[in-house]
Amino acid sequence: MIALVGDLKHGRTVHSLAALLARTWGASLRLALVSPSQLKMPAEAKEELAAWGCHYTEHEDLAEVVPVADILYVTRVQKERFASVDE
Repeated sequence: MIALVGDLKHGRTVHSLAALLARTWGASLRLALVSPSQLKMPAEAKEELAAWGCHYTEHEDLAEVVPVADILYVTRVQKERFASVDE
């Protein structure tokens, strides 16, 4: 399983990587999408994953995924996208 972690809403690299992986491995690919609720992968990106047969799960707690993930791809939270640090 490959875990994509962090800002899955705004990250262009994570969208491109997910699409590439889904197109390459299709139904044999298992992705874990790990992010806070406000930074989840956009619906259109998840629809593309599903269209290629990719199996994915969504998580907010990284601790659930680390024991079973083979690869962690971690993106930074893009602070400039928020009005304040509290967000």
